[in-house]
Amino acid sequence: AQSLPLSAVQVRDSDIGLVILAADSEATARAMLDADPSIAAGTFAYDVHPFSVLYPGTVRSPTAR
Repeated sequence: AQSLPLSAVQVRDSDIGLVILAADSEATARAMLDADPSIAAGTFAYDVHPFSVLYPGTVRSPTAR
């Protein structure tokens, strides 16, 4: 199982952020996020929203062969 952070940004003038992961599964993504010290300490929380890669020339799908 593999999960790689591809991008992390903070929404301007907000306390909201966005982290994009390439993961083999939702469970893998959650395990990676749960292992983050800031999430484990309760500083940050997260929601997982799976998505499909629209343009594979920009971001490689973790399930692509």
